Amino acid sequence: MKMKNFKSIYNSISFKIIFYIIIILTPLISLLIYNIYQTHESLLKQVEGTHKNMLQSYLTQIDTQLKNSMNYTLDMALFQSDPKILVSEPDDTDVVFAKYRIFTSLSNRLLSTNQIDAYFIYVRNGDYFISATQHGVSSSELNELKRYVLANSELTGSSNNFPKSTWTSTTIDKHNSLINLSYGNGDIIAGAYTSTDRIKNEFTRKNFITAKLLFLPSASLNEVIDKQPKDHVVITSKSSVADILLIEVLSKSVILQSLPFIQKYILLVSIFLALMLPLLILLMNVTIVKPLRKLTKSLGRVRVGDLKYRIDLHRSSNEFEIVNSTFNEMMDTVQNLKINVYEEQIKVQKSQLRNLQLQINPHFLINSLNMVNNLIQNEDSATAKKLILYSVDYFRYMAKADNDFVPLYEEINHIKDYLEIQKIRYKDKFTYSIDVNQLIEDMLIPPMLIQNFVENSIKYAIDMNKVIHLSVKVEYFEVDYYPYAKIVISDSGIGYPTDRLERINSGKKIIDSYGEHIGIFNSVQRVKILFNGKGSWNFYNDGGAISELRVPALFDAIKE
Repeated sequence: MKMKNFKSIYNSISFKIIFYIIIILTPLISLLIYNIYQTHESLLKQVEGTHKNMLQSYLTQIDTQLKNSMNYTLDMALFQSDPKILVSEPDDTDVVFAKYRIFTSLSNRLLSTNQIDAYFIYVRNGDYFISATQHGVSSSELNELKRYVLANSELTGSSNNFPKSTWTSTTIDKHNSLINLSYGNGDIIAGAYTSTDRIKNEFTRKNFITAKLLFLPSASLNEVIDKQPKDHVVITSKSSVADILLIEVLSKSVILQSLPFIQKYILLVSIFLALMLPLLILLMNVTIVKPLRKLTKSLGRVRVGDLKYRIDLHRSSNEFEIVNSTFNEMMDTVQNLKINVYEEQIKVQKSQLRNLQLQINPHFLINSLNMVNNLIQNEDSATAKKLILYSVDYFRYMAKADNDFVPLYEEINHIKDYLEIQKIRYKDKFTYSIDVNQLIEDMLIPPMLIQNFVENSIKYAIDMNKVIHLSVKVEYFEVDYYPYAKIVISDSGIGYPTDRLERINSGKKIIDSYGEHIGIFNSVQRVKILFNGKGSWNFYNDGGAISELRVPALFDAIKE
């Protein structure tokens, strides 16, 4: 059952429309999204590469100046004569001129570089500290620089330190800094100083960098990367002179701000298509699927026999308006044709009934006249008189057989006349009882409806070797508050042939070696046609033949 329901849904037009829309749009949206993703990745790599090259280029410039500064300070510490003059402590005049020449050399050297903040020479013998600084270096910064140099001057105590020149990361007056100390022979230390904070700020100002720029020792790289948010890119460049890294931290959202307009447009289109997909499915459902379902429902109602059902006409697509209007017109035609067919069927049934009556009436009349003659010959005039009166009433009622309906009590009186005639014929071979609910004795039924089944019982149930009982009972009941009559004709005879019950209950004709039996067939066809399919029947055996009819209780000549 589940498989059948699944197949029904799978084969529905609504499922197919939704499926085709998804099949068409999903690859398109996926391709657009993939294109956006690839563009983002490509842009991130391009920006990362550009910034890395820019950092490397800038760090190369810094490294060049740092290396030149190292060579200069090493030359001053080892080979220049003026620092040596200060070590040897000649007269004051030589010291003054030597200090002046040293300062001039440091100042001139400082003019040739923009990355070094200060050059200095310290001579421990005499405690001379000579420096030349850029304008941005404060006096407190210079004093702390001097203290740093004095603290590291003890390294000159070992001859293993000559010659030596290195750049070291440290903090001077709360500034991240690089300090170069070149140790000469004796008590001479020449060096250079630069603030990495100033270098970073200068680089940011010149290149309009909005990202975070850091000068850090190489060992701090992993720690810095771990602290950054996941949506940031870390770009590094390592110095070849000092053990430092130049690090730039970029936000991906800032990078993607430079995404080309067409790529942003494609992204918006992708989002728009994804959002429009449910709306598109809804519109397809309203304009196509819903009208088709309505038409399918109408056909389903017709399939179960509801020929009065019509589609409500309202403004829709032209094609569906034509289909709906044509459906209603077609059903009007079908209903009219069915009415005509019913009328023709009723005419045929009446014609068959008349033919049957033409066969029965002469035979019944002849039998009745023979019985009258026998009674007179036997001098039983009273019984003959009764038989004549019953026969007159019987044939008077037969004249009404052409009517569609007659009152129930007239049919019952006719049956009583018939049974009294048969009692005279068969003498005391059967008894009968008739019980009718008074609430429905005025209801209308087709003439000869009950009579046919009573005659069938007399014909097949009478046994000359025993007395049988024939019962006619009409009961009242309701279905959904509508009155119905249950008509039961039963006898205590041999019952219906079991091999024919199925055909009788299905409303089919019985044909045997004696020809075609149309009595019961005509009766159930009349019940089906005259009561608009609301009548039902059931034939079975229970101590004899039982014929059960259920029909609506009509109380006027107009069929509902």
